[in-house]
Amino acid sequence: MRDQQFFFSAIAAPLNPAYKKDEFKFYLEDIKAKIVLVPSNNEAQPAREAAKELNIPIWEISFEQSGDDVQLNLKPLDNINADANSKPVCTTLPARQSIDEISGGSFR
Repeated sequence: MRDQQFFFSAIAAPLNPAYKKDEFKFYLEDIKAKIVLVPSNNEAQPAREAAKELNIPIWEISFEQSGDDVQLNLKPLDNINADANSKPVCTTLPARQSIDEISGGSFR
């Protein structure tokens, strides 16, 4: 299978992991979240529960480092339109690459 490249525009709204489910629901509704990224270590249960109740797709995110490279893995969970056997979407970034290099300097 050929590697696929994709680009998208997104705004991140990092939320306090200590929030309770109702607090997550409030913020997810307020920002009109289209997707919720959670760690793959099965933490963030209140965020997962809030997203499920609001019918927002949940994707697990994990990182793996190998030498100078970092692999970013995103895997859709089966709560909405995702196959439980879905394979992760992966991309590898050089670990020492700066944000300016990645963004083309747009984060200044």
